[in-house]
Amino acid sequence: MSQLYDPDDPFGRRSAPGAPPPDPGEPGPGLAAGALLCSIAGAVVCLPAGFAGIVLGHVAFGRAKRGEATGRGVAIAALVVGYLGIVLNAVALVLLFRLGVAHGLLRRPLS
Repeated sequence: MSQLYDPDDPFGRRSAPGAPPPDPGEPGPGLAAGALLCSIAGAVVCLPAGFAGIVLGHVAFGRAKRGEATGRGVAIAALVVGYLGIVLNAVALVLLFRLGVAHGLLRRPLS
């Protein structure tokens, strides 16, 4: 009688006794999806997440290009969103700085 749960194979892949285990398959687009998530967070919330999204996007794109994983389109989207987010954050920072200078918010008080 066979076991209902095999602790060595929690995903239920079965192979003949004595045969090598089945191939787990090609890695999915997990890294590319994580890169896209970080890039979106970097564009909306904070800049360091955008840098992480760009780095992860380049790694995911390289893996997809070599055929080691899927998700090439998602990796490209992560790169585009990441770089665009950095540019938008830089423009916003310059505009906020100019606005502060124009309204006298960044002047030092005279002692």
